[in-house]
Amino acid sequence: MKLRISGLAGHETGWRIMIGATLLLCPCHAIQAASSDVGQVGGIHRLILTAGPNFISAPLHHAPAFRGTVSSVAAGAVTLSGTPGWSANQFGPHDGFAQYIALLRNTASATPGNQGDWWPVQANTANTLTLKTGGEDLTTVVGAGDELEIRRLISLQDIFGTGTSLRLFKDSNGSASAKDEDVIYLVSGTSFSSEVFYHDGSLAPEGYYVDGNGPFDGSTITIGPDEPIMIFRKTSAPTLNFFAVGQVQATRLTHYLKFGPNPVATGYPVVSPIGSSDLLESGWKADSDGSANPKDEDLLYAVTGSSFSDEIFYHDGTLVAPGWYVNGVQNDAFPLDSAKGLFLFVQNPLGLRWRESVPF
Repeated sequence: MKLRISGLAGHETGWRIMIGATLLLCPCHAIQAASSDVGQVGGIHRLILTAGPNFISAPLHHAPAFRGTVSSVAAGAVTLSGTPGWSANQFGPHDGFAQYIALLRNTASATPGNQGDWWPVQANTANTLTLKTGGEDLTTVVGAGDELEIRRLISLQDIFGTGTSLRLFKDSNGSASAKDEDVIYLVSGTSFSSEVFYHDGSLAPEGYYVDGNGPFDGSTITIGPDEPIMIFRKTSAPTLNFFAVGQVQATRLTHYLKFGPNPVATGYPVVSPIGSSDLLESGWKADSDGSANPKDEDLLYAVTGSSFSDEIFYHDGTLVAPGWYVNGVQNDAFPLDSAKGLFLFVQNPLGLRWRESVPF
């Protein structure tokens, strides 16, 4: 059965302007690069799940499987220099989920430009990647000499384990219920798109089940680099503290925002102050009358449990000082939390491309 996120489908808070996680960093190394070993920053980040709904994301990433320089670009594909020697489709999707992305790590230009843009890998040959672009012409954003990295996406197995390493409460009757087990939901807009739980083997083979299909060990059930998920921790279960381990995102990361509601996470393991995040510079529509209204301006909501909490917009200076206002009070340093999901409501029918600046 499908549950729904209480409080996320509508928002009538109407705030008006009132006038007047643990991270340990360590130096590590890339597992493989096209030209030379490149230093990486590894991290350990504490994740906390309490009983009930938790809107979380993976704050750390896999080290790149490959890093190299673009030699040529077509509308839907890029070719890398040299002889990478990849096996056919080794980076392609599995079980209906993308497994790898191609991320634009550096551009050949003197400015960051399109740094941080990324695309899921659909297929590959020995040196060419076919990418899922959503209709975008890659020749307009990627050029010869740019540096790309191929990165494996974080999976549910990476976050929650599997088999004897599983951190979740298991299902025993084949029916998802947060009263009996931990239930994971993938989120699209303000609704759940897929329901996931781990079955203990009582009725069918043990493993993860996605909308009733499985079993999976969780390694192919992936989430995007900025994709939050909702997990309902079993009712009355004790708080779960555990650690995510991986690579810190050390360059800009692009968030592709569609018209309407967008569930988004920052993708960084430290808080990102909203005033220096480049969200406004993405084309974010400012408020002019001091009253939050999704018909008039773009809005951002923090989430507590399964409900909206802080309501945030940017005021253009018509009534009071320009800046970011949180629940009616100016706060340009408002922290976009790491490992947590947000909701961004966008007015532009064409959407926005937020190339978030590195918060450290």
